[in-house]
Amino acid sequence: MADIYLQGQTTSKGRYGNGATVKATGTRDGALYVADYIHALAMEGRVFHQGVGSLTTPTAFRIGITTLQPELVIDVPTGTTIIPVEISVHLETLAGTISEIVAMTGTALRGAGTSTAGAPLSTRTDRPVTSGCSTYYTYAGNAVAMSGTVEFWRWGFPWVTATAEGNPIMKAIYNVRDNTPQVIVGPGNLSIYIGGTTAGPTGYVTCSWAELPSTSI
Repeated sequence: MADIYLQGQTTSKGRYGNGATVKATGTRDGALYVADYIHALAMEGRVFHQGVGSLTTPTAFRIGITTLQPELVIDVPTGTTIIPVEISVHLETLAGTISEIVAMTGTALRGAGTSTAGAPLSTRTDRPVTSGCSTYYTYAGNAVAMSGTVEFWRWGFPWVTATAEGNPIMKAIYNVRDNTPQVIVGPGNLSIYIGGTTAGPTGYVTCSWAELPSTSI
């Protein structure tokens, strides 16, 4: 009977080029398993998070959607690739004729414009990996115009329906497991827009993404 040996570790064992021979990986107790890809990247520290709004302080979103002033931008530099894992938008108040959320990818960096710089953190709390991406939110001045744009997610809710239902708190979620995966190879960006047609809604945004060197995809 043959023995099977594998590399038992939960931290990153490195990335290799196409066609390379690599060791099978398992948990530290020697269990051989096939992990969900996103979960495995999260265990390595390669899933990151950025939020807009905090605790009891929601963000005031825009009247209408202006492509040069998104609510949140993830700029992906050359040499880095990201896969958006989840976008969660929690609307505390809806306004205007309809409140809308749009998420897009692009093939260039958006830049800071006049905005607040974020600080993306790994979802693994000891933070063994640092994000190579830059995040910006609450634009008061224009970002760089989008190019190579693909709209991959849209959500909307009519004000008349919200009023009829007693103005409930609404939550919209994009999840990569339920939607077409987007692979943003740097230079590029993920841009998220939120607005109401005649008045701006308020709420919170959380966005998470998996991040890898582009040489590893």
